[in-house]
Amino acid sequence: MTEKLRENSSQQEAINTIDGPVIIVSCPGSGKTTTLIRRIHHMVESGVDPRTILMVTFAKAAADDMAARYKSMYNENPGISFATIHKFCYLVLLKEGVCTRDSLLDEREKREIIRQKLQNYADINDIQEMITSVITELSVVKNNYVDLETYTPQSCDRRVFMSVYKGYEQEKSEMGKIDFDDMLLRCLQLFKEREWTLNKYKRHFKYIQCDEYQDTNTAQFRLIHLLASTKGDNGETLHNLCVVGDDDQSIYKFRGANIHNILNFEQYFTDAKVI
Repeated sequence: MTEKLRENSSQQEAINTIDGPVIIVSCPGSGKTTTLIRRIHHMVESGVDPRTILMVTFAKAAADDMAARYKSMYNENPGISFATIHKFCYLVLLKEGVCTRDSLLDEREKREIIRQKLQNYADINDIQEMITSVITELSVVKNNYVDLETYTPQSCDRRVFMSVYKGYEQEKSEMGKIDFDDMLLRCLQLFKEREWTLNKYKRHFKYIQCDEYQDTNTAQFRLIHLLASTKGDNGETLHNLCVVGDDDQSIYKFRGANIHNILNFEQYFTDAKVI
């Protein structure tokens, strides 16, 4: 009973903490999703414009589930944005004219390009397994800004990997296409090159919640932190960012997840509240 009360107390503290940087350490089965939804509703009831709230996740199913549960609990969604971080970036790129809906390279096209680049090397035993391994490693390299000059590939020989990487990027460019990883990287590039565009989205989304923060990679980390830094009415810097995760639950290191993003949260935001 004591443990139950302690858990509820922490949940309520998370719900009631609206402003400033917050990190919620939450293990499986601790009521994390319900707490996040109730926290958003508490913001709205406290006068926060729901259109300024962005709830980002890393899986479409999770984003859809949160949106559906919010509507089920409170009858309607008054304008809160529930999205994966990739969808958010894609919508920004569409709205800002960086790409069109025909620009996205689908998974079948991506695998075919990689297959064509790999078939030049006769010593590959299982081409399908190699395609999957190379695609995963390409994603890790791009999203974590790896220095290719010193990088040692894990999926195949360095000569093969570099040839496939350069060939894939060149063909994608010639097709006028972007892939799943480019959504984040192009969005980051856009925000860095056009500060007024970044400021527009920072002014719009004043409150950000990020689920499964332990599984963020470098590009996702940079994007979230860029968006979460806004100026208050008195010129002060505000970081209304709430991240949720558990470093013991990180399972996507092979996809480039950087566990230090959650472990060092209090170093990035020295005034962060830890719940």
